[in-house]
Amino acid sequence: MAPGNDGVTLAVAASVGTAVVEDSHRPDAVHLAPFGPPEGAVGAGAGPGEGVVEPYVLWRRGGRTLDLRDRPGHRDAVTPGVRVQGELPRNFDYNFEVALQRGHVAGDRLVAWAGHWGAGWKPLGRELGPRLECEFNYASGDADPADGRHNTFDDLYPASFNQYGIADPFAWRNIRYPAASLEIPLAWNWTILGGVRAYWLATSADGLYPGGDSYLPKAEGAPGSHIGNQILLSAVYARSPGSRVQGGYGYLFPGAYLRHGGHSSAAKALYLLASLAF
Repeated sequence: MAPGNDGVTLAVAASVGTAVVEDSHRPDAVHLAPFGPPEGAVGAGAGPGEGVVEPYVLWRRGGRTLDLRDRPGHRDAVTPGVRVQGELPRNFDYNFEVALQRGHVAGDRLVAWAGHWGAGWKPLGRELGPRLECEFNYASGDADPADGRHNTFDDLYPASFNQYGIADPFAWRNIRYPAASLEIPLAWNWTILGGVRAYWLATSADGLYPGGDSYLPKAEGAPGSHIGNQILLSAVYARSPGSRVQGGYGYLFPGAYLRHGGHSSAAKALYLLASLAF
């Protein structure tokens, strides 16, 4: 609640979207728009006690696909969801998103969901200094491919890169992971970002999805569902809101699940990218 304000002010925006998806078998061939856990989102222009609510409905009607038992069919998924973000007193902020899915995949009924919950804090003031954030992300998986219910969340049209500029190693499907990050603004338009993530499968009976409907061979008999831990570091130079150069490094330590499946080597990523909007 803002000083001198009797309540919480919310701005509401709604959207409905559809997309045409080409016929394809696993893996999916078309990714047209971003859809995934928000990365460090904070309500633009919102003051203490204010927030933004964005409900949406996405409908994906695709061509040929395969269910989790490799039976052919087609996919029809309706995804209603809501994103909420805003600022709180004492320089705290929050953001979360929850999405449900209903429809069908081949002959199975689609019943899935996903969520993102995040909270941030700027200890030196809302307009100054570093920002700390903690978050948790979840996307449902399928515990029994033979029960007639497809519970693996479909991340639809995922973004190619995360907030560090590095390609996300895993899709927002059958996964749960807490994360912590630190953003430090520096002089001359420079910003340093650092973070850690720890990944687990939502259910060990489902697969690990690097992207789309394709998944790594299941590590049957793995001693646990821990995928691994990741460290990320990035530096950003933003000359203007529309132009930026970013470089960084990511290192993934494989967990018990990956090691049991024969993926015992660390995954490393070094990158440099530039973007220009006009």
